[in-house]
Amino acid sequence: RRVQDSDNCRVVVSGSSARLLSKEVATRLRGRGLATELLPFSFSEFLAHREVAVPKSFPPPSTQRSVLEARFQEFLAIGGFPEVQRLDEELRRRILRDYVDVVLLRDVAERHAITNLAALRATERRLLRSQAALFSVNKLYLELKSQGIAVAKGGVHEYVAHLQDAFLLFAPERWSRSARQRQVNPKKCYPVDPALAVGGGRGHKLENLVYLELRRRGGEVSYYVTESGFEVDFIVEGDGGIELVQSCADATDPVTLERELRAVDEALVERKLATATVVTMFEQRTLRRFGRTIRLVPAWRWMLERDA
Repeated sequence: RRVQDSDNCRVVVSGSSARLLSKEVATRLRGRGLATELLPFSFSEFLAHREVAVPKSFPPPSTQRSVLEARFQEFLAIGGFPEVQRLDEELRRRILRDYVDVVLLRDVAERHAITNLAALRATERRLLRSQAALFSVNKLYLELKSQGIAVAKGGVHEYVAHLQDAFLLFAPERWSRSARQRQVNPKKCYPVDPALAVGGGRGHKLENLVYLELRRRGGEVSYYVTESGFEVDFIVEGDGGIELVQSCADATDPVTLERELRAVDEALVERKLATATVVTMFEQRTLRRFGRTIRLVPAWRWMLERDA
């Protein structure tokens, strides 16, 4: 603060959340700081790391498209942590597990003086097995209790909050105009990198990557449930208005695609919107349904178009 007040300079403070969270930095610097959230590699950063050019226009030539599709499948499997990019699978998994342990023991247990490590670790493992899935603190508490792990429900609430503060995972809420409803409904779980998740298929990893990309772009990201009970993965409220985004790994299956589109159709009507996006693995086309436009776009393209 003294240097910033007295000298003509720009100060950058970087590091993990072990000592100071972003909100604490803001308090210490008394309004002099601007927090910047750094996530693991985006897809464009992943490509830059591998010296693969991002297309200057879309659609790219077929040969370039094939390269980008292949690289995206690697990104889906490897994730975005820089250190593990060129390692073999066994060593990569060990290092990623070490990342989780460091967050658990240093950023959470040590920082908050948590002594019930069994309950904390069980909570972390359960959440990392819940990639792109709904969870509630009450169900987590009952699961731990059924496993013979002694913990108070309030303790589980704190563990989930601490794991979010330490940037191990994010837990967006169900969209609602009511703040109380947002708090009481189940949340969805997205690890800070899909490679940290335990289990989960391509669809879960794809949804996780879509969430992280939306988070990078800004705006408030929630999931949406229609009045009929159908779920749209993401509703984003930002300066550009409201956007609906659905992820669908297998858009070539008519039954799967129709199920995803049915949720989008209802959400478009309820929110009075004209367009929506379905992020797919490979499928690309534009649909007109009930007077509204739904764009199906491959994830690699959707993640790169803003950088073109």
